[in-house]
Amino acid sequence: MTAASVQLRWDRASQHRAFLAGLGLLDQAPVLTMDVLLALHTVLLPPSHPCRGSFRDSPIRIRFNGVTHWQPPAATVAVERTASILERITLEVSDGLRGEPMKAAAARAWFEITDLHPFSDGNGRVARSVASWMLIRGGYALLMDPGLYCHARRGAYFRALDSKVLDPRPWRTFFDGIVEYCFRKAPE
Repeated sequence: MTAASVQLRWDRASQHRAFLAGLGLLDQAPVLTMDVLLALHTVLLPPSHPCRGSFRDSPIRIRFNGVTHWQPPAATVAVERTASILERITLEVSDGLRGEPMKAAAARAWFEITDLHPFSDGNGRVARSVASWMLIRGGYALLMDPGLYCHARRGAYFRALDSKVLDPRPWRTFFDGIVEYCFRKAPE
């Protein structure tokens, strides 16, 4: 395969199919491990993506519109912290959190995975999939791929995730919008 044929992004329909396949993969995993996260990453990125299915091994800077927003921790630290987050998520899901407590746990997981940036690319896709899976396990029905919601509100999404801001309210407000638009809470 030549460099010109490397595909970094999928069209929306392919992305949605990958998202649904990722949810299926997560649902089949008995425990959310780093191997499961790598398998999810493999499912969510196009087959020709050069970073598909691997954690990053070098420093990166997160830019939006040419402006650096933050620099995640060193690659080894990001991977170690991600492993701890997955252990917590596994406990939250196995404890049977439902409704608002699971919504708060999913918001935290999405933010933390995205903030740590354990992958060179695809962190948002992985975080959205994990958070969506948590919401579904917590009694929410999926109505729409949250990636579409985020794509349509890209600027607000990046501002809400800006880890330089120590105020968690922008992220929580944005996440509440995602849940309201993309999910329906199942009757208890």
